[in-house]
Amino acid sequence: MTLVADIPAQGLFTSTVTQTALNITAWSGCTPALYQQQVSATNPIAYLRMQPTLRTESDIGTSGGDWKWSSAPTSAAGALTCDTNPAVEVTSSKVLSSEGADAVTVDSVPFSYALWIKAAAGAEGVVFSSAAGLTSSGASVRADRALFLRSNGTLAVGMADGPQITALTSTKVIADNTWHFVVVTLKVNDVGNGRGLRLYIDGTQASYSNTMRKGAAPAANESWRVGPATLDSQLGALIPSGTFAGSIDELAVWNRTITDAEIANIWASRTG
Repeated sequence: MTLVADIPAQGLFTSTVTQTALNITAWSGCTPALYQQQVSATNPIAYLRMQPTLRTESDIGTSGGDWKWSSAPTSAAGALTCDTNPAVEVTSSKVLSSEGADAVTVDSVPFSYALWIKAAAGAEGVVFSSAAGLTSSGASVRADRALFLRSNGTLAVGMADGPQITALTSTKVIADNTWHFVVVTLKVNDVGNGRGLRLYIDGTQASYSNTMRKGAAPAANESWRVGPATLDSQLGALIPSGTFAGSIDELAVWNRTITDAEIANIWASRTG
């Protein structure tokens, strides 16, 4: 037998034992911590949920090395519908750096990163990258493994592959003032579904290159960075002319290639 009860989200009921009023709150239909649980289950080396107004961003990933903002970021509404955790606004003067921690340590090594992006029409520029000389207070010498928003509202990933600098481009416009879930993965061997660089947007593979298999040799002070960075001139006309300004939420970095199944699980947990 199935019992179905149509009750309000919150209301007063009377206990038949004590005859006193009971305040009952019905289940909302989502689990706020589900997204965080799914990401944490994949053991990212860095996981930053974003904490507006603080100069130090707490890293709850396995490495636990806190990241630094160039100046305290501004709060924005978060990407997750079931979770009240906020997002942050990134501008040319509000950038986030791993300060040399968590970054790729050799050129030919698998990695993955995921983040939520919200950008208005016309926004462009580097969103996330690994580069030499990138700190919260310094300029970039060279940005690599770089996710950037092009002037037409689409995403690309620039990466050194041996002596050449190449880019993986996509066709989906994401500069539409809506949250989008973006994942970049690099696989450097032929096990499973093949080596190469992949870009996923909203849970679906948007672009793939089996010829892009390595980045530049990292410098001693290599850092991951959210926000403006300098792309190599070999990317030519793809290089955005502007500096990215938009909202960022739920950033995670892995020192391995996360799987399609893991990406699908994280994407599915977005609504709790």
